[in-house]
Amino acid sequence: MKIKRLNKILLFALIATMLFAVVGLSGCSPKRHRYSDPAISTELEIQIRQDFVANGFARSIESVVVAKYFGTFNDASIVIIGTGAASLAQWLEKVAGIEFSAPVYVPIRAWFFGNFYTLTESHSKNRLTFEDLLAIRDMNDTFWQG
Repeated sequence: MKIKRLNKILLFALIATMLFAVVGLSGCSPKRHRYSDPAISTELEIQIRQDFVANGFARSIESVVVAKYFGTFNDASIVIIGTGAASLAQWLEKVAGIEFSAPVYVPIRAWFFGNFYTLTESHSKNRLTFEDLLAIRDMNDTFWQG
């Protein structure tokens, strides 16, 4: 009698472990993917740099560098732009429960129709979906980890 009960307990433990593994692997938490770096066209890079100056973020196009291009999502080009004047403060932004960070203050910006927006603004304007944000987060983490 005790052996049957022990078998039932072991079977229950095995099933519970399998269910836990399946739930854990099924994506209940955001998955992290490795993405290849998309290439930015010369024309797009020049336009973004020109608009960065035109919007008053830098004085000259020569000082503006597109340090990272994440790709274009729903007509919004996602970039990190450097001007050589980055603050030593860490950059943090939380959008839809997803955290973005950089070791220096160089925020990720969304460029569309000649203007620049934060990730939060882009998400609220429905330019970036939750899935887009996850992909950008993963590419950003990979970028800063080297």
